[in-house]
This record gives sequence, structure tokens and C-alpha cells, in this order.
Amino acid sequence: IDHSARYRFEITQPSGERAIETTPRTIEAEPDQAPAVQLMAPADPLDVTNLRRVELAYVIEDDFGITSAELVWEAGKDKGKKPIAIGETESRGKATSTALPRGRLQGKLTWDIAEVQVPSGGEVRYWIEAKDNDSVGGPNVGRSRELHLKVVSPRERHEETLGRQQELAEKILRNLGSRLVLGDDERGGTAGAAASSGSAGGAGSAPRGTGGIDQSPREDIARQLREAIIELGTLGAAFEKDPHASESLRKALSQMRERLDKLAITEQRLLPKGKPAAKGQFAGFDPRMIAELEDDTLVLADWLDRERLEGLLDVSDEIAAHQKRLADLLAQYQRTKDPRLLDEIEREMRALDRTFAELDKHRRGMPEDVLDQYVHRNAVQAQAGTSCIDEVRKLVRSGDAAK
Repeated sequence: IDHSARYRFEITQPSGERAIETTPRTIEAEPDQAPAVQLMAPADPLDVTNLRRVELAYVIEDDFGITSAELVWEAGKDKGKKPIAIGETESRGKATSTALPRGRLQGKLTWDIAEVQVPSGGEVRYWIEAKDNDSVGGPNVGRSRELHLKVVSPRERHEETLGRQQELAEKILRNLGSRLVLGDDERGGTAGAAASSGSAGGAGSAPRGTGGIDQSPREDIARQLREAIIELGTLGAAFEKDPHASESLRKALSQMRERLDKLAITEQRLLPKGKPAAKGQFAGFDPRMIAELEDDTLVLADWLDRERLEGLLDVSDEIAAHQKRLADLLAQYQRTKDPRLLDEIEREMRALDRTFAELDKHRRGMPEDVLDQYVHRNAVQAQAGTSCIDEVRKLVRSGDAAK
């Protein structure tokens, strides 16, 4: 029956006489509704590391019964599904649920983010789909609301902050270069020379500040330095929340900001208001500022090299840890043949795939002179090329993990 209808009973007596009910009986067909699905996550959007396990909770209800349910996700071109076992008891690393009367299903799902092929910073959309047991018109599909997560790598965030540090170092270096080529008039050597209207560098080519007011080259350089000091403060704040940044780096940036801030305040006080600088006005200031900027440029460059080298070594240590963990799992699987270990083995192999790629990215991003000075290049290249994960996968799938 796929729609509402009325019917009557008809009785045929042995004599052949027929009798039909005068009052019809009614069948009210109730449409089979799609399952109602609720999905609960710790947050939406949810920031996770690319190897973290996330616990999700769900409730699925249907007016008659549920036949299947699965977690579905999309990340760019990558799409995946994870079945939810119905009516099974909880087991580690599996989607589990408890079937309740009248088509109600509730449970928890442990989702290993390593299953998702998405780079750090990428976003993933995910939801739960469930099918009912409609055998007449075909199963109805219910879908939860769509949630989002962002795959985050603390190390890659650290690399992004180091990129900002490199940009800041370049700004300070440009500021230093601009100061070194200031003319005598801007150093306070010849008062009024900058006001010459017939020169190529006259008022028509002077930088303009806020409100369209013409600025002298020194005023423009001083403004650029103040902007760099502000960026130095935001950079320090970013490193405060960065687990990969060393305390010495944070301290060096904080002290640098304090020194530059004091010099910038002094320069601002020395700048004349609406008139040319007096002769020798900056004679005592410029050598101190130039020496400070020279030191700061070198310090920023040195810390960039050191932090990137530390990142390279951290990735190498992480690879070694994953390799040891994988070897232990393979040995355990060889002894026990426990199929539950296969998920953990695959997870470690995916982790190694990612860390080998990350190692190669770090190595290619390191300056040549730093690699030559601090790192044995052949060793790094050899380590980056020792990934034989595909071969290990083939052996595991063939059941020959001993090799």
C-alpha cells in the first residue's frame, strides 16, 4: 500500500448469496519519512591537527527502522565515507551505536583525521547520512546538518610566522638602506636645502603622509620604522602562542622592540615641526640608529636560520618516532595477526608519508649556506629518500609483514 484507501468485507454464503458491508473501512497511509539525523561535534568550525582523533556524537531517528548510517566528508577533490556499525558494542577506533526501540540510534564515532587527504590549513565539510528500511519506494536518506573543521599544523603555523619575520627583516633592512643614503640636508647638515623648488627632488616628488601633507624623506623613513615596530609587536604576540618558538627568540624580539621604540620616540622629538632641520640636528642620533638597525637585521636573519634548522631537526625526530612505532606495530601484528592492528599500522604509514613530504619541503626551503654550514646535506637527502611506505603497504596487505 502506497496511498490511503477504503475497503469493505464481502461474505459469500454456501448458497451463493453475497453480502457486502454498507460502511467502508479506511486505511490511512502514513508517508515513510526520511530519518532525522543529529550530529554533535566539540565545536563548529573545529580546528584539529592533521593526525588527531576527533570524537563525534550522533542521534538518528526513523519512524520505522534504520538500515545503515555513515559519516561522509569532502575536502576539495577528496571524498570519503566511514560506516557506522548498527547495534554493535563499542570498540576502540570504530564507529559504534546502540539501536533503541522504534528506529532510534545513538552513539559516538571516533574519527581519525589522518584518513582525510587534506593539507594543513585546508577545510573539510562533514555530515552523517542514514537510510531507512523502506522496501516499497526505496530507502529514504536523512542527512544531518553540515559541520566544518580546519586541519591545522602547529609547525606550519610556525613557518607562516617565520615568513612574517622574514618580511619584517627585509623592511628593517630597507629602512637602514634609506637612512644610509640620506642627503646632508636631511641629516641636518644644510638647513633649508630640501626646500629648493627647482631641484628634481623638490616638493613635487616628496612622499605624502596622512591627510595629503608632504613629508620629507626623513619623516617618511621615520614613519616606516614606526610601522615596522608595530609589526614587531604583533610578531612577538604570535610567537607567544607558538609552541615551536624558543623562549630566547621571544626575549630577543621583545628587547629589540623596546630598543627601537625608544630610538623612534627620540627621532620623533628631533623632527622639526614645519621647518627644515637645523644643521647637525641628527648628528648624534643617526650613528646610534644605524648601528641598531644593522644589529637588528643580523639578529632577525640569524634567528630565521636557527628556527628553520630546528624545524628541520624536529621533523627528522618525528620521522624516527613514527618509524619506531610502525616497526613495533608490525612486529606485534606478525606475532598476533590481530586485524585491529591494521588500522594503527595504516595510520602510522600515512603519518610517515606526511612527515617525509614535510622534511623535503623544509630542506628545499633552507638557504644553501645554512645547509652547508649546519647540516650534512647527503644525510638529509638520504633520509628524505628512504620512505618505502608503498612497499610496506604491499607487504602488509599480502600478509607478509615480517619482511
